[in-house]
Amino acid sequence: MLILAPLAAALTLDDAWRAAERGSDEAALVAEQYRAAATIRGAAWSLVSPKLVLRGSYTRNDEQLTFDPSSLIPEDFSGLVDAGDPIVVRPLQYADASVSVIQPLFSGTAIPLLRAAYAQVAAADADRRVQLRAIRKGVATAFWGALVARQGVVIASAASDSAERHLALAREQVALGL
Repeated sequence: MLILAPLAAALTLDDAWRAAERGSDEAALVAEQYRAAATIRGAAWSLVSPKLVLRGSYTRNDEQLTFDPSSLIPEDFSGLVDAGDPIVVRPLQYADASVSVIQPLFSGTAIPLLRAAYAQVAAADADRRVQLRAIRKGVATAFWGALVARQGVVIASAASDSAERHLALAREQVALGL
């Protein structure tokens, strides 16, 4: 135990605080809760923000369907009427795409939701600060407790040395018959 005491002195209180904040599950949890609350703020803003919608599709059919109007005209009249080119009713393949921008003009629920989202972020931040202060308090308590214990070891060691010297003196006095 006495071998580890000099190592404890090499760590400052600031170093201990930083190490506890980096390695603490509680600090990681409240930091994640703060990040989650911050995403709610973004979701609330999405109610009033413009939205860009991209849509696209590609279709490949098993066969192409065509309609040839000339096939309906009897051969006797085919020279009199121009039926035109065959019409593709269903192409073998085709693609479709559209782009839209949607801007809400009014959202009655957006303002209260935005206020609530900002309040939730503020509460998560306050909770994060409280948790970090609690971690720091625990570290400081342990740090100062270790220093007091170390001083106690020094004092106890000095007392033990003094008692051993006192015992040696008492034995000398007994040996001299005093």
